[in-house]
Amino acid sequence: MRAFVFILALVVAVPAAAGPVTLVGGVKVNCYDYTLQLGFDAAGPISLAPSTNDGWTPQSPTDYPVPWPADWVKRGQSFNPYTFALNAGVILGESHRKGVLPVYERMALNLDAVAAERTETLPSGATQIVHKFGYDVGDEISMPPGFRGAFANAMTAIGYMHFYEMTQKPAYLLKAQKMLDGITDTSGSQRLFTVDSGGYLWFEEVIAGTKALGVYNGHMGALFAMLEYRRITKSNRYDVPIEAGITTMAHWLPLQRRPEGYFGYSRDFPAMADYGQERAVIMAEALCAVTSDYALCGEAKAFRQDFTYRATKH
Repeated sequence: MRAFVFILALVVAVPAAAGPVTLVGGVKVNCYDYTLQLGFDAAGPISLAPSTNDGWTPQSPTDYPVPWPADWVKRGQSFNPYTFALNAGVILGESHRKGVLPVYERMALNLDAVAAERTETLPSGATQIVHKFGYDVGDEISMPPGFRGAFANAMTAIGYMHFYEMTQKPAYLLKAQKMLDGITDTSGSQRLFTVDSGGYLWFEEVIAGTKALGVYNGHMGALFAMLEYRRITKSNRYDVPIEAGITTMAHWLPLQRRPEGYFGYSRDFPAMADYGQERAVIMAEALCAVTSDYALCGEAKAFRQDFTYRATKH
């Protein structure tokens, strides 16, 4: 059985060849035409779908369901984009159960104010999150204070989309849109995307100047945030960067499946294992679900087989 799984993985894991191209942010990138599923729930694969918390009974608008990470607070920045989105998801989920209580609306306003402290408006009107502190990515690379990233923009956008779904206030949706625009914007001092030597577009999880890693889950997090906007608005505003981002993964997913028996974390540091091994599987399966593409679905199946086989051996 082990040999069969290994052979199947080799058959499936053939990198996609470069083909048609398009422009993203004025830059030429590889882009295949995918048929995207309408209404695809893209917050689920990154664990940001609306949720509930039975033990959460806020007494004030600052009693957030999920506290800011202590290590971020120690560095002088309370705002964490993923925590922002987590809080927004719980607030939205609880509003589905209890109605849109005034404390939920005030909490959304407070969280918006915290996000605004780290938000920079670019000449185009798009926005980007700018971090106050520096950041070490494992032992491989250090990001200086002021680093940015497509992941931060994407998670903040998802939080705003949750607030929009709760309140139906267009201002929140516009804030989400500006954050997503900031991922491919080129009017500011720092782009949040790169293009690799093969012409594939990367939404960089963290970037400062030319320092970037090609983090798989960061790239896909930005991709799923754009898909979530598509679900909520039924707009094709981000279809081009979505399809270009999927094209990147069609090429790179086979390379993320390491021969050592794990899923890699980063394009530039392939030997570094992703700290969320099952998450890598879930994201690959989500790409299959949203496209129904034969090659992507085959790769997702190989990811699941690899993960399941390893789980049975430990």
